[in-house]
Amino acid sequence: MRVLGRAIIVAALGAAPPATALAQTFQMHVQAVDPEFVVFSAGSQFGHPRDATAQRYLTHGVALANMLRTDRGDDEDGDLGPLEWKHLSVTGCQDEKGDDTVVIVIQPTGSMSATYQDPAPATGC
Repeated sequence: MRVLGRAIIVAALGAAPPATALAQTFQMHVQAVDPEFVVFSAGSQFGHPRDATAQRYLTHGVALANMLRTDRGDDEDGDLGPLEWKHLSVTGCQDEKGDDTVVIVIQPTGSMSATYQDPAPATGC
């Protein structure tokens, strides 16, 4: 398998694939891309990002500090609460939408980074 090199993945919002061929495809994709950063566009009543999805990236070796989410502080897990990845969420908190902007920078040299526009979460809670 050819590895694409370190990259930034903007993670899909769907549920983590079940333990089937789909899960194997997901794992092969992660291995091929070999992400250094993962960005979860999150914050909805659907419980995203899912814990199982986040765990797959962590197991692959993505550093916890390099896994960013657009809903720091929020606990907007709706009916799927137990499935949501709780890292950086505050129980019962629902802060403003659009307050956790992630900035992705790709340099002409090919180096890249992903950081929060505001390093401190604006939880409003």
